[in-house]
Amino acid sequence: MRSLILTAMVLLLGGCAFATTPASLSSTPAAQAGTVPSAPAGWATVFEDNFAGKAGAAPTLSNWFYDLGSGSEYGTGEVDQTTRSTSNVFLDGAGHLVLKATRSGGKWTSGRIESTREDFAAPAGGELEMTASIELPAAAKALGYWPAFWAVGASKRAGGVWPASGELDMMEDVNGLNAASQTMHDGAGSTGTGLIACTASRCGAGFHTYSVIVNRTNTTAEYLQFLMDGKVRETVTEAKVGATAWQQAVDHGFFIILDLAMGGSYPDVMCKCTTPTAATTSGASMKVAYVAVYEKGGNTTPTSRAIATGHATGYNGWCPDNRCRPGDYGTPH
Repeated sequence: MRSLILTAMVLLLGGCAFATTPASLSSTPAAQAGTVPSAPAGWATVFEDNFAGKAGAAPTLSNWFYDLGSGSEYGTGEVDQTTRSTSNVFLDGAGHLVLKATRSGGKWTSGRIESTREDFAAPAGGELEMTASIELPAAAKALGYWPAFWAVGASKRAGGVWPASGELDMMEDVNGLNAASQTMHDGAGSTGTGLIACTASRCGAGFHTYSVIVNRTNTTAEYLQFLMDGKVRETVTEAKVGATAWQQAVDHGFFIILDLAMGGSYPDVMCKCTTPTAATTSGASMKVAYVAVYEKGGNTTPTSRAIATGHATGYNGWCPDNRCRPGDYGTPH
């Protein structure tokens, strides 16, 4: 499943590194790629990006497009302006996508990208998994940092109404807390977990996997599971949501969003303050080692279709995901 074979092997002997590349060649290390896990037995990989590429390069534009905007457009209250600059969105040459938030002249810029594909769907009688390996920002002063990995129903790009169109939040973290929330939004007002601590190392001190599995094996009793590091943390059932709201929110294609917001309703309510502050560290990053989508049963691999513009926003000033005040689902801000 790997799309890149390393051209130079390094042997680690006695704690020292010896490269097999001849000394007469350039000492610049070859660009590496993240390792995307193979699909589980009985599943097929329908999308993967291991973020191979040279340091400073943009992500593969056949897979992703830049979502340019600000909090007023997204409905989040965040203070950053997202850009296409390789100062904010870039590959690090070691197999990672980097979304970096920086402050200059009192203004913040950051990165937000969306998958060009919007057809990631669990087939009737089958299952879908969307997963990513992510290291959260490690900032000395982290108030206002708001990284996220989430998916939105494809109809949102064509004027569909949120939250009925569906949203699955595989990971959101705020203010550098050693935790992540995983949430579903639909027309019935469903939610998911609150902030849950990372299981092995700190969220910002190592890579963790965040996933959702949509199970439509029994189309009269569908459910989804949110996972962190392969462990199920929350299960949401069609029976609990209601068939109509569930089908509108789940039984269709999704597109994926990766973003690093600064400030906004979710960080603010968690700290009971206004974020980011003057002391908030500039330059911390969210790193992504891979994104993968797996499918089981009943569907063929769709063809990638590039989307040039558009982004998921709120509806009439309502929050577009887990960005409302806790306990006040759908409250305008």
